Amino acid sequence: MNIPDLTTDVLTPGVIAWECAIDGIKPEAAALALKNRPGLIWLDSATEDTGSWSYLCCDPIAQISAPAGQAERALSNVSSWINPPPTLLEPEHGPRFKGGAVGYIAYDAAFDLLPDLTSRHRPVGPATEFGLYDTLIAIDHSTERTLIRSYGIKDAGAPSAEHVAREKICSLIEDLGRYRSGADRRQSVDWEAVTSREAHTARIDRAKQYIFEGDIYQANLAQAFTSMLGNQVDPFDLYLQMRLANPAPYGAWLDLGARQIASTSPERLISLSTGRIAEARPIKGTCRRSSDPAEDDHLRNALLVSEKDRAENIMIVDLLRNDLSRVCEPGSVEVPTLCGLETYAGLHHLTSEVRGTLRRNLEPIDLLRAVFPGGSITGAPKHRAIEIIDELEAGSRGAFCGSLGYIGFDGAMDFNILIRTVEFMKKQGCMMAGGGITLLSEADKEYDETLLKGAQILSSTGRSEVAA
Repeated sequence: MNIPDLTTDVLTPGVIAWECAIDGIKPEAAALALKNRPGLIWLDSATEDTGSWSYLCCDPIAQISAPAGQAERALSNVSSWINPPPTLLEPEHGPRFKGGAVGYIAYDAAFDLLPDLTSRHRPVGPATEFGLYDTLIAIDHSTERTLIRSYGIKDAGAPSAEHVAREKICSLIEDLGRYRSGADRRQSVDWEAVTSREAHTARIDRAKQYIFEGDIYQANLAQAFTSMLGNQVDPFDLYLQMRLANPAPYGAWLDLGARQIASTSPERLISLSTGRIAEARPIKGTCRRSSDPAEDDHLRNALLVSEKDRAENIMIVDLLRNDLSRVCEPGSVEVPTLCGLETYAGLHHLTSEVRGTLRRNLEPIDLLRAVFPGGSITGAPKHRAIEIIDELEAGSRGAFCGSLGYIGFDGAMDFNILIRTVEFMKKQGCMMAGGGITLLSEADKEYDETLLKGAQILSSTGRSEVAA
């Protein structure tokens, strides 16, 4: 078939990409057209803010899946796929992701990556999975411009070839052209809380005792909700419902075979620009929204001055400053925003921003290791908080509170924190929700906060109230 003229982009000598622009297509339509292709990953900026892009990748040219105990080696292998060129200028326009490694690191990988940590729980699924994608679709939300980009690489380490790029681009355009919207795909499941209110509040009280005794300053405790999927339930359809009810800037759909991840995350773990600027955006502090403007404004203002919520946030900012200082240029770590207010569907959050400049002798994967897992979903100090979480929570977290994102061929990187996320394995869905526990926490209110954080997902995919 005829495709538009291709333009070229020389990323570094020997690494050439070809791309073309096509008429605008909505991300959801593109994902539905490609949903049955191997290794589909949709990095989904469902909030569609001006200047944001969504990305779809399929047919990886290499894959890696590592069980618990092998996450460190797997990440080193992922890093070997990427050989970023010297510092590039930040693009003023165009997609930030230009192809590369895309995947996730499960929270369970923390017991591989941090020293002297062991878990009493059996890990759920692989510790990390990544694919190497030389071809992608990038959709600009502000203009609905769609770019299809390919490096024309058949296997990891192979050279770029224009005829291969043309074939891959043509294949994607054909699938996009065949898509036709269908009937309403809404599906529902029954969610059940794994832990009772009494059991979870008892864990919160035990965490507060650890804080009182001086072990930690804060810990994030979560509870799980599970559902069995009937043969007619497609997890992808549940994700479409989640993203409508809870649009988020760091959402994602990932399907690497035995595990699917559906995330509507509002939180970035870490990003790295081609100029080597690292940025973390921890979220700590949450309150509900109201449909009444006056009440909603009151809730916002109350969150901004909440002693407990600000204390939680500031503790995690200090933790992140320490994490980044280990891999960033001396004196470069700063906090441009402290306890700023951000608003999402159903919730207001306090969000801070921590930045630094990655040292010249380090790679993107070194930065990712330095901050994983995110302090906002562990606590402070991080190492002891993880031990206490493992002691108190009922089971393995799996992908929840891990990270999903990309490391580009150009050295750019962006990873979310897998909150507001459902993990699908063996016809079962699991969603977890948690909150930061401090000495000021009230156990019943903390339990209710987990329900509040999970409400948009549970209600958009469930057919009834959650069974407690």
